[in-house]
Amino acid sequence: MNNDKSIPLADAHVLVRDPANGPMLNPLTPGEVLSLGRAPGNTIVLHDERASRNHAEIRVNDDGKWVIHDLKSRNGTTVGANEITSEHTLIDGDTIQIGSITILYCEGPPPSLSEADESDTDGTGITGEMSAEIAEWHSTIRYRRNRSRLLDDIRESARTAPKVGQAAAELCRLAFTLGRTTEVPSAANRALESAMLGSNASKGMVLLPTPEAIHEERMTVTDLYGVAAVPSDLRIDAIPTNLIEAVLATDEAILAGPETVGEQPPAITIAAPIRVNGKPIGAIYLSSEPSDDEKSPDDLEFVIAVCDAIGQVYTNLEARETLSTRLATAASENKLLKERLGERTRMVGASPALAII
Repeated sequence: MNNDKSIPLADAHVLVRDPANGPMLNPLTPGEVLSLGRAPGNTIVLHDERASRNHAEIRVNDDGKWVIHDLKSRNGTTVGANEITSEHTLIDGDTIQIGSITILYCEGPPPSLSEADESDTDGTGITGEMSAEIAEWHSTIRYRRNRSRLLDDIRESARTAPKVGQAAAELCRLAFTLGRTTEVPSAANRALESAMLGSNASKGMVLLPTPEAIHEERMTVTDLYGVAAVPSDLRIDAIPTNLIEAVLATDEAILAGPETVGEQPPAITIAAPIRVNGKPIGAIYLSSEPSDDEKSPDDLEFVIAVCDAIGQVYTNLEARETLSTRLATAASENKLLKERLGERTRMVGASPALAII
């Protein structure tokens, strides 16, 4: 560290644009290291599975300059258009990219947070400060997906990856079974069985909205109940509801673990949204013990496809139930109308005027 007081350090800040956590402004303090990574202990926690747990750090070098140093991260760090391989000196206006997270380095007066509005985030993620528990879960995330591409090019995929072919076959069987179901619980149980089989999970749950919450604009965990579970006595308060909350808020499927989080034992966790009309109304939760069977994005996409199937059958059964209710109401009204007409006919037929005739 340079102790020459004749070379003052520039007043510097970093503006972090994180799609999962909104904009955040951090001052850089001489003599302190600003650490970046997914682990909760970092100065700035990066909510992106492409970031390493301890990804990079920003500090002052021996020449009294602010530098960024990549800590041999898994997916690298770029400044501008260049990936850095060693210590890189920062200059005013440099843009650091780690996964989907953009970090703007600024010298002089702090930049306005309104600059963050220019970020290309869609505004649908989690904004503001995350709770410590959710932030801890985000640090364990390996993969995230918004949709399943499993069946996009199924012939080519199945030819090169047998696992993809097996998943497609299971999805076909699931679709055939769900097409014959007449109740949401039985459909949820069959879908959960399929999701657990495809992801090699040891326990899981399908969460759907309660009747009172079915028309809520935005679902939260408190609006859901476990319609299907393995084991059958698994309760909603025994699963990581913070992770389910994150899935509902971001509309993304998440594969996390196997780090221990809070009171939860070490486990590989998959959580994915169940959508109706493009909006998350429920979720699937799956958990498996850490093993040599490494989970991949294919597992995540398979579970998303199962969720899409549940969403479709839920829509169909709800529409069928609504139609049945309307038909039953119409039949009841018709019956009541006939009874009233019959009563009036008897009253007219028994009148004194007709008796004289």
